[in-house]
Amino acid sequence: MSGPKVSQYKLQLRRLRKMKRETENLERKLEAELSELAVYDNTSASTIKASLCCGDWYDEQALQEYQNCLEKASFIIRDKKVRIQKDADTSFIKKMSDLTKSDSDSIESVAEVLAEIAEVTQMDVKEASDLLADLGIANTAEKISVAKQLEAVISGSALLSKQLRENAESIIAARDQEEAGDIAMETLAELGYDVSGEFSTLFVKGGMVHFQKPGWKDYYVRMRVSPEEHFFNLNMVRVGTPDDSREQKANDAEMEHAWCGDYPRMLDELTRHGIVSSNTRALDPGAVAVQPIPESQAPVVSKQQKQRKNTRKSLSMQS
Repeated sequence: MSGPKVSQYKLQLRRLRKMKRETENLERKLEAELSELAVYDNTSASTIKASLCCGDWYDEQALQEYQNCLEKASFIIRDKKVRIQKDADTSFIKKMSDLTKSDSDSIESVAEVLAEIAEVTQMDVKEASDLLADLGIANTAEKISVAKQLEAVISGSALLSKQLRENAESIIAARDQEEAGDIAMETLAELGYDVSGEFSTLFVKGGMVHFQKPGWKDYYVRMRVSPEEHFFNLNMVRVGTPDDSREQKANDAEMEHAWCGDYPRMLDELTRHGIVSSNTRALDPGAVAVQPIPESQAPVVSKQQKQRKNTRKSLSMQS
């Protein structure tokens, strides 16, 4: 399965960023709940806090698992608080029920209308907040303008228009394309590959990069990306001259098999970090001859260090 392959891809980095924000919000909410629980049961609060940690803030699966842990912890805390404050809560609810009884249909109707208006407004505010968070650093005139318009929606002094939404979506899509190249390079580094080529614009303008494992000598995997058609193409190349000998074909097939084990792992890692792909064509090793390239075009690879830093503090690390 390691002959030339073509894969369609879809960038879902925005979803990953949203999951990170949601997880951070869950953390903040749980911190408040833990503080309240600590007043009544400090031992339980400390035990719950120490058990919470996210394995990787840039991995969708890890974030989802951490969210599940946070929600489970929140349920446990609420259950403990209910048990502790059961009598007081029952009394409070009864008093509130007595106070809210009303026979005025007109007041209820007005309240319903106001509630509907408020709900629509809140939806716009939430969407504007998400768009603003996804814009990234406002370092261009266009970004600054869109950011200010979104801030006006959030403050309640403007509406979220269709044009504003489209302008924000366009900027976010461009940001995703820029970040995708870094993610691809980091993923390859994590899998032990040395790389060659311009990754920063790979998913923006397209282009071609190469990567290889130490010890591969003259063999490289070539990756071509077409942002317009949303596909990338992977095939193995060899620095040297054309050679149809049986020995050369055997060497080529051996190297393609060596690459075979990492290919699905690479796709899995890209998917976990927001570049989701699916094969549209996949040829077996030896189905197509490994492409020879002249010595003058030999890629100059460099070992890449992991650039992404996990700076978020999990609850278990906070004082």
